[in-house]
Amino acid sequence: MGNCLIIGGNGFIGRHLTKALLKKGFEVEVLDVKKNMIKGVNFIEGSITDKKVIKNSVRGKQFVFHLASTTFPASSMEKPVYDAETNLLPAINIFRECTNAGVKKLFFPSSGGAIYGNIETEKANEKTPVNPQSPHAIIKLAIENYLNYFWKVHGLDYACLRIGNAYGPEQNTEKGLGFVSKCIEKAKNSEELIIYGDGLAIRDFVYIDDIVNAFILATETKTKEKVFNIGSGEGKSIKKVISSVENLLGKEIKKKFLPLREGDIKKIVLDISLAKRKLGYEPKIMLEEGIRRMWYPPKT
Repeated sequence: MGNCLIIGGNGFIGRHLTKALLKKGFEVEVLDVKKNMIKGVNFIEGSITDKKVIKNSVRGKQFVFHLASTTFPASSMEKPVYDAETNLLPAINIFRECTNAGVKKLFFPSSGGAIYGNIETEKANEKTPVNPQSPHAIIKLAIENYLNYFWKVHGLDYACLRIGNAYGPEQNTEKGLGFVSKCIEKAKNSEELIIYGDGLAIRDFVYIDDIVNAFILATETKTKEKVFNIGSGEGKSIKKVISSVENLLGKEIKKKFLPLREGDIKKIVLDISLAKRKLGYEPKIMLEEGIRRMWYPPKT
């Protein structure tokens, strides 16, 4: 299968991807600031801002997954300079070192929501005009553009996956990410759920297994297209998520509605037809099934 490095492999997507790649027979090395205890993985403790660690880590790798990020949309609004210094600049260095090391292909998870902003069409495809709503999204888009530069000028092949609203088991909701996971968490603990806006905002919720499968498909496929939307292809409102959890639980969740935050998006649904055609991607876990799996995890 080949050997790979997952930068940020101890995060939500990283841990699930690590396990899936190991099952596929890949040799996996993880670089993160926190220890990864997954059996069969060689762990490197370090930051993406450490140029020496990056240079040594990418050496000899066929595939590199750059999943690390130091910010999220809300925090980037408060620290835009920090966002650029700790995400954009390290990404450029990673691409340079991957080029020097002869890495076969690099993979990057971009944003399938914040980059497009509020869409006026039914769905956003990869050619829909972008309108990033936060410094976090601006940096994601800048990284995409730098990837394109390193491919065209230096020959570094890549795949950029614009991921919808990810959710699934083991997701950390402390940073305000993962509304589905947060909703389930609050329901389990009989706690109040904070909702920004009127609950009618539309999102494209995508289950972690489908995201991981998209990354693996991208390792197996060589295409002239480099950017792919990865989602469910369906729009669901915040209220729909809540009602689905309530129906499964059999009781009402306590809710508190607050005004929309700066940078919040009212509607985003992804057109995933390009990923279907070129990668063979097909989402298998729709929202209700994903919620059920999180509430009643399947036996492994």
